[in-house]
Amino acid sequence: MDVRTAEEALEAVSRHPIDLVLSDLNLPGMNGIEFIKALRRIGSSVPAVIISGFLDEQTEEMVKAEGFAAVFRKPVDIRELRIAIERIID
Repeated sequence: MDVRTAEEALEAVSRHPIDLVLSDLNLPGMNGIEFIKALRRIGSSVPAVIISGFLDEQTEEMVKAEGFAAVFRKPVDIRELRIAIERIID
C-alpha cells in the first residue's frame, strides 16, 4: 500500500491489515514518531521501521524508546533493510 501522508496511512491501516510500516521520520503533517504513536492509540501493534536522513543521536534514542523495530539512516543499504524486514516479519 502506498500512501503520501501519515493521515492517509492511518485511514488505510484502519481498513486494511498490514504486516509492517516503513516510514520516513519527516512526513508532511505529523512526523514518523507521531504517526506510530497514533497507530498505537488506535490499537495497532504493527512493527515499524523508520528511515531518516536527519537522525541525530538524541532523535535516534527517542525513536528506539518508542519501540520501532529498526532505525535506518539515509542512504539506506537495501540489503540491510531487506534483512531487517525479513527478521521482523518472520
